Amino acid sequence: MSEVAKIVHAPKVDPRILWQMSAEDFTAWRKEHDYPRIISVLKHRLSEFETWMEDQVVSDELLIQYSPSTFLKEDPIFIYKVLHDNKEEKDILLSKKYAINQNFFHNNLVKQRKDVVPYPIWYRHKFKKRPPGVSVNQRSGRSHVILSGLELLDVGNCQISHLFLGHRKLDFVNMSDLIINNCFNNASLELSFSSAYNLTIQGDLPFLDAYQTSFAEWISTKASNLKLLNGTFQRWRFIDCDINVFADNAVIQLWEVVGEYFDATITSTDVRDCTFKSSPIHYPIQLGRAKVYHANIKRLFSQLGKKGEASKHYYLEKAYERKTFLHVRENHREALLRKQSKLGKALVRLAFRFQYVQSAFLNLLWGYGERPARVFAISIATIFLFALAYCYLPDASGHTYHKFANALYYSMVTFTTLGYGDISQTTAGLKLLSGFEALLGMSFWGILIAGFTNNAKDY
Repeated sequence: MSEVAKIVHAPKVDPRILWQMSAEDFTAWRKEHDYPRIISVLKHRLSEFETWMEDQVVSDELLIQYSPSTFLKEDPIFIYKVLHDNKEEKDILLSKKYAINQNFFHNNLVKQRKDVVPYPIWYRHKFKKRPPGVSVNQRSGRSHVILSGLELLDVGNCQISHLFLGHRKLDFVNMSDLIINNCFNNASLELSFSSAYNLTIQGDLPFLDAYQTSFAEWISTKASNLKLLNGTFQRWRFIDCDINVFADNAVIQLWEVVGEYFDATITSTDVRDCTFKSSPIHYPIQLGRAKVYHANIKRLFSQLGKKGEASKHYYLEKAYERKTFLHVRENHREALLRKQSKLGKALVRLAFRFQYVQSAFLNLLWGYGERPARVFAISIATIFLFALAYCYLPDASGHTYHKFANALYYSMVTFTTLGYGDISQTTAGLKLLSGFEALLGMSFWGILIAGFTNNAKDY
């Protein structure tokens, strides 16, 4: 078996021993026993990683000092040499840019600054394509593997209680089947490039920052989710994570979720002041995922009776669905596969193009029922357009020809179907045009009324 195909195993340590360590001791242990093997695998198995290290002048020592995961995220990286209180020199890594000789928090004076372009941003700019993913792609029992060769450090399959979790960086770890029971935290708990299937958290826990971590297995027949029980879970951030939440007797507050996969089942739970965004679209296949993502968020808020939030995500669901109609091969492949002939496939594509036009019209008209004010604006524009016709067409009635005020009045009473009869058109063409405007008016006002009574809609 070649070196590339081998699995680089993680150190075997009882997870409970690792959790009993302080954050500082845990980081020091990983720098000595775990990070070197992770860096070795990244250099050999992550496309162009060594080239990035050379280009950005990033050494193994620098990766170990600040952890490899820091350089695999898309946050800006600035490494400073600062003078603290005009006495002690120290190195600090931040995502915010400061100028040389600038002071920032706690009396730190910037003496030197090293700018590093994170690996994924560098890769996307250099090769004009999506950087390779760093996610679990192989499992065997408790062994979870990323990059087809790096085994994650196992810190799961146990229960921890009443521990302080703050300032702990959990990258490249397997937290699956871990039970966190009434632990506390006053600073960010960082979790990245990891797996956390069937993670259970009981009791309050704030400040979780997760990045490219799987909390659920969507392709597995065995149910797995993130269980939140009997507590308040606030100021959590998820970036590109796979999440399936089960919450009971909980408060979910001030969450920021950006990704492609999210679902939730809640009982006796409230969701407050949370933001949900789909990941930026780089490839057509992501459009379908964004549609499903917003559909799931819509159902969550509908279940909570929060119609405003449900409406917002329903609109986004329909908007992304409309865009999928232009990328049939990536998002509606099953429809193409059902047709064997080229003609059949062409007709399928044509049908989806028609659906796109239909959906675009409904969006323009009233935002899929969520923007009824658009109907009012279109109605005003329609009245003015018809008024121009009654005013300037050569065969217009003498009451409206070159008399814009009269033409506008006639258009208004026609559109609203009031029809006072004091002004009328005499030619067949403009009589038909007036009738068409009246039909449009009845249709638009019906749509407008339906839109404003949409509050009773069941999402």
